[in-house]
Amino acid sequence: MKGLKVYQNHVAFWGSPFSNFHPCTFVYKDVEWKSSEQCFMAMKAKYFKDDESYERILNSTTPKEAKALGRKVKNFNFLWNFVSESIMFDIVLAKFSQNDDLKRLILSDEYKGKKFVEGSPSDTKWGVGMRYTNPAIDDESNWEGSNLLGKVLDKVREQLEN
Repeated sequence: MKGLKVYQNHVAFWGSPFSNFHPCTFVYKDVEWKSSEQCFMAMKAKYFKDDESYERILNSTTPKEAKALGRKVKNFNFLWNFVSESIMFDIVLAKFSQNDDLKRLILSDEYKGKKFVEGSPSDTKWGVGMRYTNPAIDDESNWEGSNLLGKVLDKVREQLEN
């Protein structure tokens, strides 16, 4: 699968259905979204009470556009660090629980016992700051980032298994 590499200990991705940029529809907070990125950026706007940005993000047509709009949310501050991971979990759970093909994918036997890792060379918050195709990514001591999206996916899988 493009944007995905399975190692001994990890499922590394950048792109692929595990990405927030993957197009799929799901309902969250009574709204139908086109991607988890669009939903996450809209929730960021909602959290900071920026209705204008929320509407723009809601009407965005691509995850890239939604992300760009999300970077312009007014009143954004450090408080987002305390709630963003929990919000992301709820969104990613909705994405994977409402799409049977994605649910089967995340629960695939091929990934059992392996942790998810976002292998983005440029993201050290949600990813690990290294490319998913770099074999060194299988050793967490090489990571330069927090891998929050990978951790969220691990929790989502655990939730869906139960």
